[in-house]
Amino acid sequence: MKSRGWVIFGAVSGAYLLAVALLASDSYLFDDATSLQFNSALRSLDGGASSWRDALLSGVATPFGRILSMGSFALQAALEGGLYPDHLRVVNALLHGLSAVLLMLCARLLFRGLGEARDRAETLALITGLLWFLAPLQLSTVLYPVQRMTQLAALCSAAAYLVYLRWRLPLTEAPFIWPAALRTLIWVVLLTLLGALAKEVALLLPWLIAWTELVVFRGRVARQPHWLGALAVLATLLPPILLLWGWFGGWDVVHGGYRFLDFSAGERLLTELRVLWLYVYWLLLPWAGDPGFVHDDLLVSTGWLQPLTTAVSAAAWSGLLIGALALCRRAPLLLFALGFFLIGHAMESSVLALELAFEHRNYLPSFALALLVARAIVAATERLQGGMPDLARLLPCLLLLLLVIPLAQRMVTWSDPLMLARSSVAAHPRSPRAHYLLAEALEQSASTRSGDERMAQLLAARESYGTMAAVDGDALAPRVLLHRFDARHFPGNPEQARWLAALTEQLDGAPLAATEFNAVAALLDCLDSRCAAAPEPTRRVLSALEQSYAGDLRVQRELYRHYLRTGDGPSSQRILQRIEGIPGSEGLRAQLRLERAMAAQDSGAMLEAVVPLYRRDPGHRRQRWFGAVLGARD
Repeated sequence: MKSRGWVIFGAVSGAYLLAVALLASDSYLFDDATSLQFNSALRSLDGGASSWRDALLSGVATPFGRILSMGSFALQAALEGGLYPDHLRVVNALLHGLSAVLLMLCARLLFRGLGEARDRAETLALITGLLWFLAPLQLSTVLYPVQRMTQLAALCSAAAYLVYLRWRLPLTEAPFIWPAALRTLIWVVLLTLLGALAKEVALLLPWLIAWTELVVFRGRVARQPHWLGALAVLATLLPPILLLWGWFGGWDVVHGGYRFLDFSAGERLLTELRVLWLYVYWLLLPWAGDPGFVHDDLLVSTGWLQPLTTAVSAAAWSGLLIGALALCRRAPLLLFALGFFLIGHAMESSVLALELAFEHRNYLPSFALALLVARAIVAATERLQGGMPDLARLLPCLLLLLLVIPLAQRMVTWSDPLMLARSSVAAHPRSPRAHYLLAEALEQSASTRSGDERMAQLLAARESYGTMAAVDGDALAPRVLLHRFDARHFPGNPEQARWLAALTEQLDGAPLAATEFNAVAALLDCLDSRCAAAPEPTRRVLSALEQSYAGDLRVQRELYRHYLRTGDGPSSQRILQRIEGIPGSEGLRAQLRLERAMAAQDSGAMLEAVVPLYRRDPGHRRQRWFGAVLGARD
């Protein structure tokens, strides 16, 4: 790319980074708490090999463990002596700029592959990079610290994609050479696996490469058909075949998680037809309004006509795909961008048991829309050159300004937790998470105030928790939060007993989603001492948990730890005996026995308990468990 383009992008990215550095909030959000803020492995990093291993493996429990992401957090914690949310956001902004550079280089090669002249391809690439980099929707990924996982996966994917394009573009004129192909394959595989260690979505890259080969290069080498074309067709069709096989074959990886969600796999798939159009709307019309931070209030599609927009969305996607196929010879970019966007969403927006909508899922797929919009801007500019040359020169700047204004507004909103929470409630008044975000921000704000001002903030926070309970009437979390809030700030409030009574009625044995289980764990932690309630309501809640969730290892584990913390030996022993009767609990039983022995300072029992843990996981846990035992003995 010409130096002028790099100067323009450097100036824009420098201003972006400066704005993030000046406005970055020093607070955590939602998943940041478990992954970062209260991650004991990151907080206790001491430079030893075992502590680094624990930090790397302290992320999400997935096949790849996301150790690259956790390693980046651990490295930053080691260099800075801790994790600071504002510093995490600045590093995320740097990664965002680096990804934009790689995607600009990819765009230049893609446009060359689609037949654009060199100078025109460089202009298109610059505009594409700026559109992707400045898209206001990307800001939630950059300023949500834990979403560095998404960023690193995209960065590795962009690097691998660039390696492929740099090898593939010259082959349109030159013969196929095996050594160069093998080198490219090795780099692409390594970078893809590296990206998967950040987040599994990077595994979509081979599918994206196959789609590129099929639509952009059409399997031609030295202007002749090549076996790469047949391979591209096979590689493009294989993933959807596997998805369908998993769907109809009842694979647990597809259907297993839905027992913890409020919708089925079919309902999720129907809903995603609408959600994908929402993403397109937010990306193409950012000035139409801030979409907010949370999207848990989305209406689930229970059928093709419920709501009607489900069928409309399906028809629109079908029509767009048919039209793109019909125009694939004259306008291959449309078909390529459509496929790139949909493939980029195939893992998180299809049949897997995940929540319905998150903005960060568009981080890499939005590159496809940036390519299309850049092409439209250049085409419009060229048409205006004849009659209105001044407007033609200003048009790209004016359109980019339409991104910068909502981007700046959103950046200011994200700079203050209270402002972010209020904007989320305004955009999603029926969202329980939005009201939780507001209540938490108000409670935090009240901690820095005094007198009537503090009381006004606390009452407003309690009202938000109450609204959360009214909006999400069947959920456990609002009652737990209200009980904890009253115990902290209004300990004499008689409604504490009402919250516990409502919780007791709701503990009916239905499978607990992750948020509901977290509410149960928070309640038990709260009942230890900080917000202890009257004995009888507390006894009824504990009894309901014991009986209704007798087969749930997670709940029984938290009950055991609660009884252990409160010194109730007979109850903890009863729970441990119950756990022993649950299949697959061997590892948990050994871990709980060790915790009990450590609490009692019983060295012999500690050594007896640690041996099965050592045998089950010698590579990861042996130093940590033996260190804990020896430390307790000393």
